[in-house]
Amino acid sequence: MIEIINEFLDKAKTIGNIKIFEKNEIIFRENDNCYNVYILLEGLVSLHKLRFDGKEIVVNYLLPISFVGEYCNFLNIPYNVSARFETKGKVLVIEDSQFRKVFMNDVKNLINIIKIIR
Repeated sequence: MIEIINEFLDKAKTIGNIKIFEKNEIIFRENDNCYNVYILLEGLVSLHKLRFDGKEIVVNYLLPISFVGEYCNFLNIPYNVSARFETKGKVLVIEDSQFRKVFMNDVKNLINIIKIIR
């Protein structure tokens, strides 16, 4: 599995950019359109929703190496949660169209992505 992840990351780094985030910095907000694929490389990210009364509810935490918001990217819908760093961290940011061009047209790549997500 480590080989699959490393192979995937090596290829992804050729089309993306690493961005550093500080604690409490937002990656994206609920209902934002999906323009990028985010891969968590370092740090802890919380996924949260706002209730009708404005109270924040954390629905999940992510550790590296993880996709962040991939469900919405793959379905091409707005983000259904917000993502915020709970610690300082890094993500690999890949423009959605580039990600699809490089990874979504090859069965081997798709199988590897599924293995990483699981």
